[in-house]
Amino acid sequence: MRKAEYRTADAAISGIVREPGSWKKRAGWMVPSSVRLLLVSSALVLGAPSCELPASPSGSVIAIEHVTVHSMVPEAQPATDQTVLIDDGRIISLGPSDRIRIPRGAARINASGQFLMPGLADLHSHAETPILIRAFVKNPSIPAEAYPAEDVYLPYLANGVVQVLHMSADTDAIAQRDAIRRGELLGPELSLARMIDGKPRMWDFASEAGTADAAIDLVKKSKADGYDFIKVYSNISDAAFKAIADEAATQDIRVIGHIPSRRANQPERYLCHGLSMVGHAEEFAYQAPDIDGAVGQIGAYAQLAKRCGVSLTTTLTLNERIVEQARDANSLGQRTELRYLKPITQSIWLQGSPYANQPPEFLGFAESVVAFNERLVLAFVAAGVPILPGTDSTVPGVAGGFSLHDELETLQRIGVERRLILESATRGAAEFLGNADDFGTIEIGKRSDLILLDADPLQDVANTRRISALFIRGRYLTVEDLDKRMDDLATRNAEPAAP
Repeated sequence: MRKAEYRTADAAISGIVREPGSWKKRAGWMVPSSVRLLLVSSALVLGAPSCELPASPSGSVIAIEHVTVHSMVPEAQPATDQTVLIDDGRIISLGPSDRIRIPRGAARINASGQFLMPGLADLHSHAETPILIRAFVKNPSIPAEAYPAEDVYLPYLANGVVQVLHMSADTDAIAQRDAIRRGELLGPELSLARMIDGKPRMWDFASEAGTADAAIDLVKKSKADGYDFIKVYSNISDAAFKAIADEAATQDIRVIGHIPSRRANQPERYLCHGLSMVGHAEEFAYQAPDIDGAVGQIGAYAQLAKRCGVSLTTTLTLNERIVEQARDANSLGQRTELRYLKPITQSIWLQGSPYANQPPEFLGFAESVVAFNERLVLAFVAAGVPILPGTDSTVPGVAGGFSLHDELETLQRIGVERRLILESATRGAAEFLGNADDFGTIEIGKRSDLILLDADPLQDVANTRRISALFIRGRYLTVEDLDKRMDDLATRNAEPAAP
């Protein structure tokens, strides 16, 4: 982020950090929260005169005043000159600024001319953990200290990404998720998918299910260990997939990921029998015997997904970065996001990308996949299939946090309506992840994981990059604070990588 691009909210409360706790039990509010909110709401509706509420005992309430709110509530229009009250990481009141009563002692942010929206979500990430990196580079000696979790997740937060679906999660990721929820670690809300492939597995960090019985055991263990999803990968057999889908239904854990049996052109075997989300637009490019045949099936694929109730995570950015590397093997070294990656990941990008230095025919195929993806996404949108922005970070060229904005801008460029893009990255993501009671919209009682922007994202989704402040888990972080943290991260990442 360039500091010159931002205008900071008028506030003197940068860096507020509060101990985690229940906003519903905040001392000094002498009535239950449900009654208190009802009384406040009733007063507003009846036109009670505006006045200050009793002083907040700890001065912990934050008032964001005179802001335009993009609530992402269905059918809601942008609301101008609004005030949003936050206490202990929850929204406790919102409405027209001349009618919201602000507690004495509240920290007040004059956000006139700014825009408030829910934080964003990336529905396809491979955020690095020590376990994942050790498996990827086949080096079990890499220390856990090489990948501090706060360093890994800071770029997501600095880019306003407050929810992440980890598509190759492991026990390190489980520990990180739980530490974030306990308030011991600053990071986005994590939803975790265990990756299960067939035999042989394509990646060492995936679990291997060579038989139906092995697949059933893995699903049972995944549920018991606390994973949220099962991600199936490309080499899974039909017998193992069926076993996974059946057991997942029993265990109440959803199946997402790749479409197995590439080139068989029978996606209905999976979409209509347990696969609730396809993890890439490109998965459909690999169904027919060749790309031209897949193009001819785009309409049928869209109708199939609609009929079977399947969502699509787009990952358009992934294929664009693949094309860039195929055209120019040195393009990765020119990406400014590189300095925010840990040194080992930098070396993977620069020395181990599978997309660089490929023969010319690879570039032609990669370009055809990009064109296919764009047509497919537009067909899915037209058919009413839910699309979910995701990026496949941290694949070479796809940097967590930054890549989500690339994805939103690509969706806008190909013609997806801006409101739908923003809804998909907020409310739609929360609905799919099953936590819409807490995330995805700006409403009383919900989590206040929000971003304050210096320009209107409904005018240009690129304005989601223009972050003035982040509200995350009861903390208020200005762009200056985020920039300082990111600069410190880049400085530490400049140290040599481990062998």
